[in-house]
Amino acid sequence: MMNKNDKKKEEKRRYYISAFWQILALVLLVLCLRNGQEIFFHQESGSIMMSHVLQIVILWLVAYILIFHSFSFSDKAGRILSWTFFILSPFYIFLNMEVVTTTPAQEYSRLENLIGVPALHMKWALINLLLILLLVLLFTGLTNSLVWGPAMAELLCTAFSILNLYVADFRGNALSAADLAAWGTALDVAPGYQLRLGFRPFLGITLLVIFMVIVTKMPDGRLFSSPQGHVAAAVIGLLLFTAGTKVMILSPFLSDYGVDISYFNTMRSYRKYGTAATLARSVREAKPERPKGYSPETAKTIAAEYSTDTMPEPGLEQAKEEPNVIVVMLEAFADIRKLGDFETSEDPMPYFHSLEEKYPSGTVYASTLGGMTANSEFEFLTGHSMAFLPSASVPFQLYIRAELPSMASRMKELGYTGISALHPFNPANYRRDKVYPLLGFETFYSRDNLPEKLDMIRKFPSDASDFKNLTRIYETEAQTQSGPWYLYNLTVQNHSSYDLDYDNFSVKIQATGLSKTYKELGQYLTLVKYTDDAIRSLIEYYEGIEEPTVILLIGDHQPKLPGKFYKEIMGEDYQSNAQAAMALYQVPYLIWTNAMQEGQASRQEPKQDITSMNYLQAVLMKETGLRMTGYQKYLLELSEKIPVINTVGYWGSDGVFYENKDTGSPYYQDLMEYAILEYNCLYDSAHRLENFF
Repeated sequence: MMNKNDKKKEEKRRYYISAFWQILALVLLVLCLRNGQEIFFHQESGSIMMSHVLQIVILWLVAYILIFHSFSFSDKAGRILSWTFFILSPFYIFLNMEVVTTTPAQEYSRLENLIGVPALHMKWALINLLLILLLVLLFTGLTNSLVWGPAMAELLCTAFSILNLYVADFRGNALSAADLAAWGTALDVAPGYQLRLGFRPFLGITLLVIFMVIVTKMPDGRLFSSPQGHVAAAVIGLLLFTAGTKVMILSPFLSDYGVDISYFNTMRSYRKYGTAATLARSVREAKPERPKGYSPETAKTIAAEYSTDTMPEPGLEQAKEEPNVIVVMLEAFADIRKLGDFETSEDPMPYFHSLEEKYPSGTVYASTLGGMTANSEFEFLTGHSMAFLPSASVPFQLYIRAELPSMASRMKELGYTGISALHPFNPANYRRDKVYPLLGFETFYSRDNLPEKLDMIRKFPSDASDFKNLTRIYETEAQTQSGPWYLYNLTVQNHSSYDLDYDNFSVKIQATGLSKTYKELGQYLTLVKYTDDAIRSLIEYYEGIEEPTVILLIGDHQPKLPGKFYKEIMGEDYQSNAQAAMALYQVPYLIWTNAMQEGQASRQEPKQDITSMNYLQAVLMKETGLRMTGYQKYLLELSEKIPVINTVGYWGSDGVFYENKDTGSPYYQDLMEYAILEYNCLYDSAHRLENFF
């Protein structure tokens, strides 16, 4: 029995808890009203969606009844209720995750659309419930509570589902386990995005609030009263979670039951297999598997026929016989008019197009869309392909922890000076401040140590001011040193998102011939025009210098634009057909030089019109006439058989598109040899073929 003081404390506690939920409920209802257009109305037709209204009204009536009602239980009833709550909690958490993740579609029944959850296959639904139960067991043990353990699991799972939905909307692809390593970079660019409270996130938040209100009304559900019991509960919870993780996540269990991930449309996998199952499946794929048949001897045999061209003797300075080499990787620089039939009020990249008629140029396929620039950097700088790695992984974050051969280290071996990297933004993003030195760069210029002040367009440094800094660094470094000079520049001006308004930016180019005006499209096209103007100034400067100079201009990936825009100009196929989706990964490249007559390719070589990011380093070395490593020679020869390869798939020289896991492809053995060489360089440093790479 409680005495008067205990009763007063309990009444006071319940009063404050009730007040908290009342205030939170009021705030959420205000948000609901402010975002009513996104929550209750169909975005295309503008008609009100009664199923949305009905769900929200019913759930908030339940929430308010729970908030304003007090419950009291006997010890025995409270114990039974706590165990019942614990047992049922995985089902509720599963429901909440899936109402956030799923999107109503025609193939669902009216009942499924009303409830908000498609009927997953029974085996996949059970797998999701078991995975959620593992998390519930972990937190139940750590908290020593049958009530607060599930509460922590519900909070974490719902937060992930909502975050996953927003990420899929912003960049065009959902999260995976490997993405979590890049959380620092995500936080750095997050202010450039505008969050809209749509129906699915609001429904998920509502269900979370109801769950947490129930938790505060329940008995505490403590498992053990003693400190020793609490420790025992934590140990048991950890052991069960560890054992379950090993059996279900780190083993082939999920793949054996058919759970797979489509990395060019990861959200589709979440909706087909369930959120928990898809995320768990991505955990095992975050660690690359050893290619079949790999051994150091096999790698050595493959590399044997590709000798590295003779190097200068160590310590010998090289005269300026070779050209300066500048690589400029341009953030989200692409001609998206190639995606479909639409016009623009003016050409957003007229100068670049004029250069394409005179210099080696073409299309290069990246392995990323709308973000993850570091993966394009990885492919270009190392010559390795994301085709053999989890496509949602970021090698800069996960795999590069020691020195790794790259174009930077090769240029240093060839007697080049400078060996600098320039990126006018946060140097810690994607661990560039740690990775660039490991790739062989001697100096890293970031926003923290640039010689010239940066001008901003929107919230990002302009390409014009980026190139001014590049030129200033050239004048400081290259003109005072005897050897040829190398610099790698990654820009940031055109970074997403494209739907916010800025005082220092106005849209000047619009698309025409479309069913509606896409705000994001106009902003992006205008940004590309700013880049094109900056490229003109950059090229005009180097036209005026005497030293032979080569500049590679390359886009890092396409922007992520509204899905409705893609559907209008590309049709529905791009979401379900890997070959159709490849169009979203093409960006332009161009190799300019001041040491060549107009109308001629440098070194009298023909253009290479289509390639992929992993080959481009070797293409540049060939066009520039520089001595190549055995690996670069191998890549050029491989490109004759497999002209394009990325994380989605590849084209063979027969013109047929193949997916990377297609063991029936006539190029599968060539692909496996490439994978063996990449594995040797990336992961088997003890047996790495240093002279080859």
